[in-house]
Amino acid sequence: MLFDDSQQAFDKVAEKAKTDWFVRSKMGTYQTARFPEVRAMWEDNIKQLTERIYQINKPKSHLVEIVQLK
Repeated sequence: MLFDDSQQAFDKVAEKAKTDWFVRSKMGTYQTARFPEVRAMWEDNIKQLTERIYQINKPKSHLVEIVQLK
């Protein structure tokens, strides 16, 4: 049922959440992620963040001088 947004898939996950604490802890995210519009928004946000990271993550030159202490 991977990538299945149907009510049947949600009911299966909800049934599993009754006995599995990990699944239960993710139910809110799963319920929200069922909507293609939400997933598209998340993907757009990830794309924007990734682009911004690559914009600001540029190597910088540094001058290091080693001097002997007296």
